[in-house]
Amino acid sequence: MILHKTEIREILDTKIYLNLDIKCSIHRRDKTTCDDDKIYNNEVLIPMYKKYVLPTKKYADLLVDVENKNQLEVYQIVNNFLKNIGIL
Repeated sequence: MILHKTEIREILDTKIYLNLDIKCSIHRRDKTTCDDDKIYNNEVLIPMYKKYVLPTKKYADLLVDVENKNQLEVYQIVNNFLKNIGIL
């Protein structure tokens, strides 16, 4: 959501988007919240994801698909990217 606001994007030097398919995200969310509310998912979560989150991918300097990666793999991708652009 942070990339949605132009004012915030403009002050960030580097923007990283961790991409996860909405269905996978809902599945993970349901596991941790015990929330199996299909109506809420279909009427609130998915539309808000499509309206506010998904469009912000285009502003990212790095897009990481995280669905099939563990935390260490994501860290390594981000770390390598930051090293390559001279931040680390």
